[in-house]
Amino acid sequence: MFRILGVAAMAALLSACAASSAMTGEYTKGSGKTLAMGKQVWSGFESYASKVSVANPGGFAVAVRNGEAVAYAYSYCPEGHCIGGSSTVWAMDHCRQYGAGDCVLFASSSEILVNYRVEDQ
Repeated sequence: MFRILGVAAMAALLSACAASSAMTGEYTKGSGKTLAMGKQVWSGFESYASKVSVANPGGFAVAVRNGEAVAYAYSYCPEGHCIGGSSTVWAMDHCRQYGAGDCVLFASSSEILVNYRVEDQ
């Protein structure tokens, strides 16, 4: 029985990793393009980053147009009361609702998942 649970847990972990890679698209850290971040979007990320931790996981998504992050959405779990990757799913869903561009998962909790640079706008 423990072996079946271990296999199921490993499959869930691999599925989550594949989903994160798919959500970062062509900007995947280490192998992709570099995403330009304006100061307004970067400020939003800094606000998000101050709220997440191991106990309070979250997700930060950006809408990208012509290689530049033009809008953002984020979610986090105060006191860790969320299920699985629900914060990243919520952030991506809300990013898509803005319709400002293609959405990319910029960070999962405190881990930045893409190549980026902050512009001096």
